[in-house]
Amino acid sequence: ADWQTVFDRVDAEEGILAALEAQLETAVRAENFADAAVLTGTIRDMRNADPVTTVERGYTRAVAEEDYVAAAAFRDQGAGLKGWWAGRGATEDESGGSYGVIVQVTAAHGRYVGTSYTARDLALLQETERARQRRQPRKS
Repeated sequence: ADWQTVFDRVDAEEGILAALEAQLETAVRAENFADAAVLTGTIRDMRNADPVTTVERGYTRAVAEEDYVAAAAFRDQGAGLKGWWAGRGATEDESGGSYGVIVQVTAAHGRYVGTSYTARDLALLQETERARQRRQPRKS
């Protein structure tokens, strides 16, 4: 299959998962636990069939079992990418120079997602978090 077909399939699956999770939330609120159990199983099965989940779990298992050949194979498929990465940019918007850039890589259904942040972005996120914490009542 070509990449566009793969991306289209992943997007469709992501939409289905979102709908199933909304149905699950509705079933739980209505205390319809039979439907909730079926929905939970369907969601679990879809997540277990996700290639990113398969790679991440395989990598974790291989490292725990000290099977470093298998761990390297999973690494080459993308495992270990999740987390925060630092880089340099030629300008604030480009790579390769003196401007610091932080990239956060997360796993989403069927793909890894990278989000880059400049120092300005991080400062704004930090200020937004501080404002949110000030609005929350303090627990005693």
